[in-house]
Amino acid sequence: MLGLLPSMTTEPVPDIPLKIKPPEHIIELTRLYSDIIALVVLGQEQPILLKGGEKTILGRYSPGEVTPSVDLTPYNANLLGVSRKHATITRAETGYLLEDLDSTNGTWLNENKLLANTPTPVQSGELIRLGQLGLYVYFDMSHSH
Repeated sequence: MLGLLPSMTTEPVPDIPLKIKPPEHIIELTRLYSDIIALVVLGQEQPILLKGGEKTILGRYSPGEVTPSVDLTPYNANLLGVSRKHATITRAETGYLLEDLDSTNGTWLNENKLLANTPTPVQSGELIRLGQLGLYVYFDMSHSH
């Protein structure tokens, strides 16, 4: 029964590179809307579509805490080592920035570990890994002003 309750701690997970290619139709989708970010969790058909706000928090829900913008709990976030507030994607003049929020298992961009609390430019189509949860990010910057 305990396994069903949201965990207050983040489990350490092994650091293994992920090798999975994203579905093509997502890329087409983001071309239609300049302010949409599509996150494709590895192994999932349906993308998570976000209205590209100023700041998006990726993490998992924990009772009594502010729910992250993107709650990855349904994707086994707890088992895969995702922290409650794991990382942010922030809109910037030049595109989007990915930042690790000093998470337990780290944030990786194309299998390069990010320094905690250091915004790093992210390109559309790149692989973000939160602990062992991988997701591709897509957005269209061609219309940005």
